[in-house]
Amino acid sequence: MAEIKPSGAGNHPPQRASALTVRLRDARSRTSEVRDSSIPSVSVESTIAGQTPIAVTVKQAARLLGTNDKQIRRGIYARELPVVRFGNSYSIAVDDLRAWFNQKKATL
Repeated sequence: MAEIKPSGAGNHPPQRASALTVRLRDARSRTSEVRDSSIPSVSVESTIAGQTPIAVTVKQAARLLGTNDKQIRRGIYARELPVVRFGNSYSIAVDDLRAWFNQKKATL
């Protein structure tokens, strides 16, 4: 009598997960841990001791403009958007972000 395989099993024998697959799975689980953690978000409208921040991060700038951080980084790499670099991260002055946005808005 022929052996019945469960649906979706296919004709392939079971395979071990490669080292790359294991590392990818671990990286995804760490990413989800970070995503699920409660990291406070800061917006330009938020205040610190009654003052608005003078600079924002790339992610915060993207959130403020309603885009993704890749678009902000393109402006940085094209030297259209002035930034201050602190270690591995960028800090963007809110006034420079507004000027860059208005310039982009005027070119369309």
